[in-house]
Amino acid sequence: MSDAPRELREVLADVAEGMQGESHPSEENLVAYAEGRLEGRDTEAIQDHLAACAECADLLLDLEAFHEDADDASGSEPAPAPPPRPAWHRWAPIAAVLVAALGLYPLLGSEDALPEYSYELTGGVAAQRSGEGLRTFPPGSRLELLLRPADAFPDALDVRVWHRTAEGFGRLEVPYEIHETGVAVLSGRIGETIDLQPGDQELLVVIGRRRKVPDAAELDERLGEETMSRTDDWTVWRVTIRVEG
Repeated sequence: MSDAPRELREVLADVAEGMQGESHPSEENLVAYAEGRLEGRDTEAIQDHLAACAECADLLLDLEAFHEDADDASGSEPAPAPPPRPAWHRWAPIAAVLVAALGLYPLLGSEDALPEYSYELTGGVAAQRSGEGLRTFPPGSRLELLLRPADAFPDALDVRVWHRTAEGFGRLEVPYEIHETGVAVLSGRIGETIDLQPGDQELLVVIGRRRKVPDAAELDERLGEETMSRTDDWTVWRVTIRVEG
């Protein structure tokens, strides 16, 4: 462990004894995290744990308070240290944990809910013209999907498309662009920039906040028998088209 005072070691030992049988960060890692010495994956692991563990979050606050009291009570010159970090740096991890745990993102204005989106599929041969129940796309025909928000949404967005295969869902690369207002346009030609085999093709089309879009299996489960599902972070549609040989 670090050179933490003996009293601090005793506090951590008491806490660790009361947490037997549970999975918690080691006392060495908690102290290193509180002192800003932990880096990389260890830091991410502790932050994830703190978001779900009130005991460790409280302990971390106690550690911060302990260090501040010890600094105030010490009359000796501190040992040489690296250049000081900004004042907010020490409390930023704790603040992030509390914001996530209490659901304060909407209040801070940084996590507005994704607006309602509509989608429009164009290109190929419309269902009523083809006499079939599905929009049909001959080889080389253009497929275009327009995803339009009810209100402008300039946040960073991801657009993904999957298609069902014999093994499940596979990622389908479809060229797209996202405008500043949040409007997304997916467009390409069948057999050229969109690689789909002849037959009826089931697609999952999703737009969502960056790094918040689930995988295809979860989206498929959320959809169930529906053709559209949405949360505050993403909207997904189940779209079936017919590709001619």
